Amino acid sequence: MSLSISKKRTKYSNDGKISNKSHKEKVEKPSSTAKKQISVAKNASKEPSTTQPSVEKQPNLLSKCSSPPSKNETEVPIPLTETPMIRKNTNIRKQRRRSSLDKRGKRASSIGNGFIAKPHPDISHKEFYRHIQPDLPGPIRLRQLLAWCGQRTLENQKSEYENALKIAKILEADILNDIMDSKINTSWYHRNDGQDLQPLKKRPHQQNIENQNKLKELEPISQRLKAEIEEWDNLINGINHFHSSIVKVDNLYALLYNASLYNTATQTYCEDLLVKLLDILRRRQEKSSGINIETNDVLKALSRV
Repeated sequence: MSLSISKKRTKYSNDGKISNKSHKEKVEKPSSTAKKQISVAKNASKEPSTTQPSVEKQPNLLSKCSSPPSKNETEVPIPLTETPMIRKNTNIRKQRRRSSLDKRGKRASSIGNGFIAKPHPDISHKEFYRHIQPDLPGPIRLRQLLAWCGQRTLENQKSEYENALKIAKILEADILNDIMDSKINTSWYHRNDGQDLQPLKKRPHQQNIENQNKLKELEPISQRLKAEIEEWDNLINGINHFHSSIVKVDNLYALLYNASLYNTATQTYCEDLLVKLLDILRRRQEKSSGINIETNDVLKALSRV
């Protein structure tokens, strides 16, 4: 006998299209000899003995189920984890879920005038806005908040004069009932434009006030520093002018000194030159006339020239 196992595989044809075909393969049952060997192995495991009969290794039956893939077949792996697209869709569904806050107090609000039941006394009045339905319009949410605050105020009122307190509570309860019954309008949608013509006084920011105080403290210091800078500038300008005049005097002195040195050098050079010329002239005259000429006569002759 044989078992037929059908498997569905994804094939890719030569054109690139996916084709699904069911393959049936035959798997043979284990033979009678194999069954006998398995039973012998089970009995041997139950009865402890030193020697164990040799059991042949069973062939893998499932290995015959998988046929070698052909050239046109391609195996597509199945993802074991969620794909990014599945995660994205899951997150979108989670975001669309309504919060339990939307259904808070729905049963109590369906009775009477539609107001949500009064919050628990342990809840602070500063946290009332957290217990109002966020999907309600703004005026209705404001009316709900006024009603809760009014009820909490009526409960906590105390006074030494009981009669006056009772009368005040009656009046406040009437106003509170008018608010709850929508007799007092809390909507700002249909207000007249003339109500907001009066300019509102803006409170100065605390940081701006601190900055102005610091500015007043630092203003004298700034003026003092500016005056000191001006004094330094004047001092530097005076010193620079004095240095410029000193440089001019030094240049004049250098010129005069160089001129005096030049005069001395020229005078020395001229004297040496005259002495040489006199010697040369005297020798020439002695050669020509053989008469000695005095030095004074030569100088007088040169001075006339």
